[in-house]
Amino acid sequence: MSRLYKTIINLKNFNQSFENKKFRFIAFNNIFNNKNLFLYHFTTHKDFLNDPYRNILINYFNKAEKIYPGGSFLLSKEIVNQNLKRKNDNFKLSDVTLDNLKKLLLQDFEKNEVNNFLNILSFSGPDAIINCKTTKNSQFTVEKNKNPFFEINLHEDFIKTYFSNQQTLTKNYLTCIYDGFVERESELYSLIEKSKENNNAPVLLVCRGISDYAVKHLKQVLVQNRIILMPYICKFNNDDPFIFEDMCKCLNIKPFNIESGDNIYKKLSENAEFKKIKLSLNKIEILEKINYEFINELNGQIKSSPNDESLRKYLFKRKNRSYPNIVNIFIPE
Repeated sequence: MSRLYKTIINLKNFNQSFENKKFRFIAFNNIFNNKNLFLYHFTTHKDFLNDPYRNILINYFNKAEKIYPGGSFLLSKEIVNQNLKRKNDNFKLSDVTLDNLKKLLLQDFEKNEVNNFLNILSFSGPDAIINCKTTKNSQFTVEKNKNPFFEINLHEDFIKTYFSNQQTLTKNYLTCIYDGFVERESELYSLIEKSKENNNAPVLLVCRGISDYAVKHLKQVLVQNRIILMPYICKFNNDDPFIFEDMCKCLNIKPFNIESGDNIYKKLSENAEFKKIKLSLNKIEILEKINYEFINELNGQIKSSPNDESLRKYLFKRKNRSYPNIVNIFIPE
């Protein structure tokens, strides 16, 4: 008996055992029997550990799984059928429709699982980013988030002060967008005074950077006045030149630019407004009403640039952070 033929016979027997539910998977104190566990059982089965064709099979099984969950089992059956010269009429081309997708999924999954999956696709929409997370809750939960967000970092010298015991902070912040570099802490005095006038309201400052001198003395001023000030740094980036403009439009707030000639001690506080925001170390999430006028403006620019792929890619990036469609699926363990 040739080595290849022996592998095929072993694979045939393995397929039959898997189809007859001879294998079990234990996790979270439960026993699972699932068609999607074929590849796991194959890679751990003793009959194939020293098989010379094992790595080749695993490579193709992995590729099949990426195309279709459970595809490794279908491929394994086809390998056996082809090598033993048996007819197989299971594989036929079909039109790409939602009904055919449902029929395909029903071959390997329970009806309620398929319906849940299709309902999630319908709920999410074609432009959604879908994240799957496990949860210790007993209920299956799906949440959609359309809050604008900007990935910029809190100044490193303030991390331990504000995020030593928590990952996020959600408050009504006195928000200031300063399109410039803070050289001295005195530039922020009017902003600090406005905070004091509003019962020491927490302050969110977004700027291009802060000098070490300003950071040192600013910390002293904040401690003395018992004020929270969160400085987020967004250095100028040629690949993303409109981030400040987009942030201001999503917040519906006027920025301060020192090149405008306005008095920094006056305009910085005048332009600051209270906004509900969720902060993490490297992200600002805006919990305010969506600026649909700005979204329509971006849509118009995308529509008018059908042939400029580079521009369209950047416009979609701006739209996706200003009007995201993020769906989080929480799956019980």
